[in-house]
Amino acid sequence: MGTEKRKPLRIPVEEAKKRSEESEVIFLDVVDRDSYENRDVMIAGAVRIDPREIKEEYDQLSKAHQILAY
Repeated sequence: MGTEKRKPLRIPVEEAKKRSEESEVIFLDVVDRDSYENRDVMIAGAVRIDPREIKEEYDQLSKAHQILAY
């Protein structure tokens, strides 16, 4: 297995919901702290990662789950 990067796959909200119902997924909320705290709507249980720190933080997420970023 090489170190090639995979392109992100864009899926509709309905597909994300279906995947979360069928298997365990990690919802990754890629947003800075100020924007996150001022939101009206959030996905319960989502993991917030600041976009400036994504390289460091992403490697610590479970590889056993699908990761859906928004």
